[in-house]
Amino acid sequence: MRHSARLLAAAVAVLCTGTAAAQQRPSFDRHFLDSTEYFIARDSQTSAYQYVAVARVLTPASAATRNEAQFLVVGGGGGFEDGQRVWTRWFWQTRPATPQDAGLGATVFCLNKQADEVYHGPENREEALNTGWWATTVTDVSDLYRQEVRAGEYRLGLDCLRVSRTALAVAAAGPPAPAVFDGHFLDSAEYFIAQRDMGAGAYQYVAVGRMLVGPTETSRGEAQFLVVGGGAGYTIGQRVWTRYYARSRQATPADITLGKKVFCLNRQEGEVYQGPRDRNEALNTGWWMTTITDLSYLYRQEVRAGQYRLAPGCLRVER
Repeated sequence: MRHSARLLAAAVAVLCTGTAAAQQRPSFDRHFLDSTEYFIARDSQTSAYQYVAVARVLTPASAATRNEAQFLVVGGGGGFEDGQRVWTRWFWQTRPATPQDAGLGATVFCLNKQADEVYHGPENREEALNTGWWATTVTDVSDLYRQEVRAGEYRLGLDCLRVSRTALAVAAAGPPAPAVFDGHFLDSAEYFIAQRDMGAGAYQYVAVGRMLVGPTETSRGEAQFLVVGGGAGYTIGQRVWTRYYARSRQATPADITLGKKVFCLNRQEGEVYQGPRDRNEALNTGWWMTTITDLSYLYRQEVRAGQYRLAPGCLRVER
């Protein structure tokens, strides 16, 4: 009987040990990350892109720690090294993104791994911890049909994206309406924006933005935009308020008149400014505003803005 009791006690101990081990075993999601692992950074995202590290909490944030938490770095990046113990108030608990999460202006995290110029998710735990992750903002969803979105000039596969666990998926909104691009690969919902009056000066750089909040009486005529094509001192992914904005369209022959204010892409061929050849150029080459000052070269498909030669095919005008 005593022998049997010892066997039973040993069996119970093994069972309990196995149960405890099972409870501690990590449960990985499709990116081979556990729900207890965070992304951490040294500061808030102040630019279009920010590298982050993978870490586990050692000391949770509290009022006593001034909202900082202590982490053990398990996947280096963002200026952190594996095994380092760090305090930071910039941390995110994340989950794999759904297609509904990848909306315009969404903050997303993506693995720093490319194939055919598209970023993709990790294939194993080693890649998840040792390849590096970065945070950015979705600025273009027109390629969703091929399971991609864009952050500035970068193409992100939906399979690579993670979002904060606190992010609310806008499932009720459904998929975005398909983009309808004109000959300059711009959509009618995209504006040119600037930090000062667009009519001031002979030349002025502008950025491409999408309106997030329209102007109201309380905003003193300002509207809020998501910058989707950088320029004019703005960074792609930035949210900005400005009263200087204009919707535009491609110029027609009737628009090509002396003194006309026009927008032109900052791209030259043989010293003549030309229009964009694809969506990437339309958003990432930069646009500027100027005035037509000379039509004497129109016979060879050029107009002039001061010393600059502009092809009519590059020009846009305000709607």
